[in-house]
Amino acid sequence: MLHPDRTPLAWETYDPTWLVDAARREAPLDPWIADALAACTHVAIVCPARLVFVDPASATEPDGDWRFRYNLELRTDAAGDLVLDILEGPRIGAVEFLDRLADCPDHYG
Repeated sequence: MLHPDRTPLAWETYDPTWLVDAARREAPLDPWIADALAACTHVAIVCPARLVFVDPASATEPDGDWRFRYNLELRTDAAGDLVLDILEGPRIGAVEFLDRLADCPDHYG
């Protein structure tokens, strides 16, 4: 996948502890969400509103890593409402910060 300026995604190490804690607090009956978020230790920051944990470039491949299933909303005290991209596995492919969508006109404008 490419950034809006058409450069390749830059991957870096990520600490998902705050997301894991939010999932445990907001979705205690679905512990798999916190477990899946705990595995999100590498990130590409596409824009201020979107963190990607699995390269969506494989979405067009039948056996690619990005096999989208559905979106799941998660409310957090720290960052407001989030939308998680749930993939097969289940895995978390990305998180979108709804309060920051206006900061990414190339993606959400």
